[in-house]
Formats: sequence, structure tokens, C-alpha cells
Amino acid sequence: MLLYWPQGLRDFWDLASPEAAADAMIETYGAAATDAAVDCAFAALANDRNEDYRFWAAVFSLLRSAGNGNFNPEVPRRRTTEPEHLS
Repeated sequence: MLLYWPQGLRDFWDLASPEAAADAMIETYGAAATDAAVDCAFAALANDRNEDYRFWAAVFSLLRSAGNGNFNPEVPRRRTTEPEHLS
């Protein structure tokens, strides 16, 4: 599936700030915003999108420091693809 990506944008840093993304995550996912940010970070990492991973890690950090959600690092996270080094 191809998604539309505006011309000239390289990564999420060009599209929004982590603060704006954190606000949007809270608005969209409520208490699950922290988990959603982790899912985005892992998806970016699994697809070798390092700058996007850094963006979503910053969003996660903001959400975590604000006390949003109940992220549990012991719960296995869903992966969209296997990282190359595990294939």
C-alpha cells in the first residue's frame, strides 16, 4: 500500500514537532497514546527509517514524562516486519 507523502518532506521532523504529535496522539488515542507512539517508533526502526524513529522516540519521551498512558516494557510489541538482522 502506498501512502501519500508531500513532496520535499524527508521525514516526520519536516511535517510536525514532537510536541504537536504528542498532543495529536493524546487526542486520538487517549490513555493508549504512549503505546501508540512506541508502535510508531518500532515500525520506523523495523523499516530502517532512523530519523522517523528518533522523532517517535521523542514523542514517546514527551508522553512518558507527562504521565500519559501505562506503557509496560514487559509486554511484547507488535512488529510490522522482522528486522534484517533477525531474518
